Amino acid sequence: MTLRKISTSTSLFGKISYKNVSVGFDTLTVTPNIEILVQAGGGGGAYYNGGGGGGGGQLYSSSLAVTAGVSNTVTVGAGGAPQIGQSGNNGQGSNGGDSVFRSGTAKGGGGGGGGASTVTAGLAGGCGGGGQNNNGGSSTQASSSDGMTGYGNAGGARTNNGGGGGGTSTAPGNSANGGNGRQYTFFAKTFYYGGGGSGYTGTDGLGGHIDAHFGGGGARDAWHGGSGIAIIKYSTQYKPAATTGNPHQIIHGGFYHYVFTSSGSITF
Repeated sequence: MTLRKISTSTSLFGKISYKNVSVGFDTLTVTPNIEILVQAGGGGGAYYNGGGGGGGGQLYSSSLAVTAGVSNTVTVGAGGAPQIGQSGNNGQGSNGGDSVFRSGTAKGGGGGGGGASTVTAGLAGGCGGGGQNNNGGSSTQASSSDGMTGYGNAGGARTNNGGGGGGTSTAPGNSANGGNGRQYTFFAKTFYYGGGGSGYTGTDGLGGHIDAHFGGGGARDAWHGGSGIAIIKYSTQYKPAATTGNPHQIIHGGFYHYVFTSSGSITF
């Protein structure tokens, strides 16, 4: 850091003249590397005894390089709609929306396969939707070209009724239960992101079946997928970022946290 004079001003009120001089410290102008989580929206669950929606795919880096003065687009995906009724939406829940940072895309979770329809497969997505007749949806999540690691797993399946949706952690959904989401801690709060929704007779994965901003897959019996989120963290020794889209700014433990629950942009 360098010491500098921030402002000097002189004012005159009648016969009283004063000079206001303030001295402070610059923050660093070198661009930081950032910690970033980009979470897509979860897939919608299928009706009745169908499959759970897959958790939204995920991109993460603990130290991603960014460029000063360049606007970075942030897109936050919505949760997928559930299958309503035996023949609604062609027998499957809808995929969640993609979330994007720069050129990296976290893929929306796959919709769960229908429980009372001729269309029984779980849909492919960031994490695949649970399906029937051994047709769980595959994961389409990849890492980004600029250094963010992608996380996603396939949905589970069973011979009859629907399996659990896939999650972002190490294991896919199984014949009943949703796969777990990955765990992260930001501003002293620890949550699971991108868990799979439950299939028939099963339980949700950790971070699954959560209404908003955690990217969880919707449980079977027609639950919506959870919407996505993007969280960006870096040290307060650097200058604060300029943003659009009204993200939440949280300063905790010597770090800025920019939390996008809707789309916008950020410039470092």
